[in-house]
Amino acid sequence: MTEQTNRPLTMDDVFGAVRRTLGPSDKNPIPINALRQLQMTRAKTGGFPMHMYHPTLLPMQAVNEAQMLTLQEMGYTETYIPQSYPKWMHRRNTNSPFAQKTEIGTGNILTHHFVESREVKGVKEEKDLLREKPGAGCGTWYSTIAEVDENDPLDDETAEETQLRIARLEAALAEARKKGPEVPPAV
Repeated sequence: MTEQTNRPLTMDDVFGAVRRTLGPSDKNPIPINALRQLQMTRAKTGGFPMHMYHPTLLPMQAVNEAQMLTLQEMGYTETYIPQSYPKWMHRRNTNSPFAQKTEIGTGNILTHHFVESREVKGVKEEKDLLREKPGAGCGTWYSTIAEVDENDPLDDETAEETQLRIARLEAALAEARKKGPEVPPAV
């Protein structure tokens, strides 16, 4: 890295440095449709693209030696470094926007039933999220959806079933008002 700064690196710094190392022919590579494309490309280009890892920044791929050296100057290494963040936090939220959603054409389930999920980028953001006071119908935050189901289960009757029951009762009440003073039996 040619310029020295007193602030921590950001992904914008990394992307800027990587862009400066691209040659004119590297900007628009021709797509290749082949099996084992990555292995074939590495065999032809001396091991590139190469995966590079940093303790606090996102992983990057170096496509040439200049990029690899630039990333190494920024603290990247070829050795995998596991990261705890960003990660997802989940909680039970019985408000209607968090009801289970399915894909219209196939019926595939897209979201978990009444679970709110948020991405946290670091320890401070996670602590702020955990300190946040839960609203009406909201539970506590967990690291996995399985923990949400285990510690904060849904009632047997979902909000949709409750709405259907209310609609039936309202229809029965309207019909009873048309007939006269007798009260219909409870549904």
